[in-house]
Amino acid sequence: MAKSTPSNSSTPSKEIPPKTFRVTGLEPFHRAPGIPGLKDSWLPLQVGDTVYLFLAPNGSVGYTKFRYAHADFTVLESGARLLANNTVYSFSQWGITRDQLRTFGGADGFVAMTPNTFPGAPLPTQKTFEDDLHKALAHAPAIAKLLAEPDSPTTAPAQ
Repeated sequence: MAKSTPSNSSTPSKEIPPKTFRVTGLEPFHRAPGIPGLKDSWLPLQVGDTVYLFLAPNGSVGYTKFRYAHADFTVLESGARLLANNTVYSFSQWGITRDQLRTFGGADGFVAMTPNTFPGAPLPTQKTFEDDLHKALAHAPAIAKLLAEPDSPTTAPAQ
């Protein structure tokens, strides 16, 4: 896991110490009420939060505004998880109307899937999440080989 700092600065990444990288695309991700040990809030992810990030090189995915940030990577649209108190929280769009947003509070973008915001959402422990991630990564070489084959369904010419 790496600590991340929002890329709101115009300082190019070459001035950042080694083993640190700039990430853009975290702006839409927010906490939500119902995370034990954290104050209930709709605040965006904060410096110091522990997150898992699924990234792509900056400029290859995401909104145009992220391409202009001095960042090395962009978070994939569903590519962040918040670790809090040994529980891993996914994010989803908070599907309420603007009127409900004004009445009940909340945040635009993606909010943590807590029992308060998404009852019944899976809440894996850190160990379970990391075990599942390692299992998935074990298949990556075979998938890359399949995609590189000339007659792969993803590379076959359209009929």
